[in-house]
Amino acid sequence: MVKSIAEKHGLRATFMPKPFINLTGSGCHVHASLWSTKTKKNVFDDRKGELGLSRTAYHFVGGVMHSRRLCVRSQIRR
Repeated sequence: MVKSIAEKHGLRATFMPKPFINLTGSGCHVHASLWSTKTKKNVFDDRKGELGLSRTAYHFVGGVMHSRRLCVRSQIRR
């Protein structure tokens, strides 16, 4: 909805962090967690893992970063 309204006013709405170097923007960040319905625990948490993160957390972050690259590439090609 935000993008549609922006386009109607000749503007562009994006939720990518700092999409234009010459314009101010937010340093987009997200607080995310994934909880197991069985154990009721955060599956991103692993006290023994590097930085306290589980393998699932690293896979999640890797997927998000991969998706962001795809979005950037599709914008560049236009």
